Amino acid sequence: MTFARTSLGPLFALVSSLALAASGCECGGAPLPGADVGARDGGGDVGSAARDANDHDASLPDANATDANALDANGRDTGADASTACAGAFVPLGDLPGGAFSSEATAISRDGTTVVGQSVSGSGTEAMRWTAAGGMVALGDLPGGAFGSRAFDVSGDGSVVVGTSQSSLVDCPGRVDEAFRWRASTGMQALGDLAGGCYFSYAYGISVDGNTIVGGAMNGLAESAATWTEAGGWHDLGLASIAGNSSSLDAITPDGTVVVGTERVDATASYQVLRHTASGAELLGDLPGGDLFAAASAVSDDGTVLVGFGTSASGTEAFRWTSASGLVALGDLPGGAFASRADAMTPDGTLVVGSSEATGGTEAVAWDHGAPIARMADLLAARGVTVPTGWHLTQATGVTVVGTTISVVGDATNAAGDHEGWLARFCP
Repeated sequence: MTFARTSLGPLFALVSSLALAASGCECGGAPLPGADVGARDGGGDVGSAARDANDHDASLPDANATDANALDANGRDTGADASTACAGAFVPLGDLPGGAFSSEATAISRDGTTVVGQSVSGSGTEAMRWTAAGGMVALGDLPGGAFGSRAFDVSGDGSVVVGTSQSSLVDCPGRVDEAFRWRASTGMQALGDLAGGCYFSYAYGISVDGNTIVGGAMNGLAESAATWTEAGGWHDLGLASIAGNSSSLDAITPDGTVVVGTERVDATASYQVLRHTASGAELLGDLPGGDLFAAASAVSDDGTVLVGFGTSASGTEAFRWTSASGLVALGDLPGGAFASRADAMTPDGTLVVGSSEATGGTEAVAWDHGAPIARMADLLAARGVTVPTGWHLTQATGVTVVGTTISVVGDATNAAGDHEGWLARFCP
């Protein structure tokens, strides 16, 4: 989905040599470069809540605040109550039973009802799906191989979840994961890979209607950006056409006409922002200075705004791209090592969320309507939302807008010192 921050592909692990390690959370999601961006697995979800006559969560402000099924062809809310006044809330997501306490939120559905990510269950790191009504539900993993799965994105109505799971079929050196699609009616389904070469695939994004999945897989030559549909299976975009090429997709517009990610054009570590349309692939370069590396993590509904991160003269740095401005560096918080990344944005591209290094460690951050970088905790406080005492918000990974309510999800260290996913709702 266009606004849901997915953890960027395994090929991005190379940025660990370009920046300092993040907070050390081993539960995945959107670590700053230097954390293990390549090893992916996960799960997570929490408790139940009372429902009102409209089947909305009566214990939270109705920041589903619309008819959850009233989405137009572009995934925009068209419900009759779309202008309903919103109210703020901060919701800890808890974790799955069994195992150490740990959870992460990686994406939120367009209608604001469903959060996905990963948690540690009694079996291991496991993909999860959270709703206010059902709490956190474990999604399992693919058969064979060691246990481990992570969810990276979710369809507009929350019914389809995509991610990766360890699989016994994977035989590429250093790889363990295969892409999956989860639906309540089918459970977790393996998506296979491209023909040729060793076996490996990943799913990092999904269209609002749930019909098109984006990610990558191995073809006979290299790791290649690809899309997946029920009718056609994996479709290779043809970008990894010679040995040493490498490409990956992370997000897709609601109409499916624009997909974004990263591409390496030769055997060196020269990754550029990739934007692919019906006209073909566009390589958008990277930030000035530093090593040549940049990747897009999200795209606006109309395909004209991209956000992500690259390496600038200062270090690893978040960017925002438009055709008029090109790649614009977004800076980082003062203090600590220089590092930031943009992981998600609202459908119109006006509110960008992500993470940054600061004096106190990694912080969840936002860039609001062109304003300078700000701590997410400060943005929430300014809008009347109180973060629980002792919590430290470390990452903001997904965002959506329903009616007049903005919903953001991310990761934190809670008052007990454990990693825990969170959901915050607030007014503009």
